[in-house]
Amino acid sequence: MNYISGFVSHIQPQTQAASDVAQEVERTSRRVIANVKLGSPGRSRPMEELTAVANAHGMLSTFPGLATYERAARFLTVLPLSASLPEISIDPDGEVAFDWVVDDNMLSVSLGASGQLSFAADVEGKISSGAAFFGAVLPDELSSVLDNFG
Repeated sequence: MNYISGFVSHIQPQTQAASDVAQEVERTSRRVIANVKLGSPGRSRPMEELTAVANAHGMLSTFPGLATYERAARFLTVLPLSASLPEISIDPDGEVAFDWVVDDNMLSVSLGASGQLSFAADVEGKISSGAAFFGAVLPDELSSVLDNFG
């Protein structure tokens, strides 16, 4: 099992599937989508960077660190393919930071083990920020901001 299928296999279906077969189909489809997105040219680099940063900070040896890593990996799978790739780092509080800088525009996203996602952006001089729970989809406000980082 590779790192992509490893974390995706833990994602619970977001639908109300009625049978075990339907739930397995949902899990398999999520795994295939993640493998295609993160295995496509240029898309495997952020996952490799996340893994390297997590290993360097010992995240994978603790439960909170592993939970944060899995959420961050899931976050990478839901980024629009049109978005440029983020720089990835670990904040002092243990959250994973994703940063984009394109021209004069800047976006910073922070995601922790609890699923709390926070972001701040400066796009064309307009500053915005927000916070939301991250489960398996991007919050609408963050999706709108990411449109500026393609």
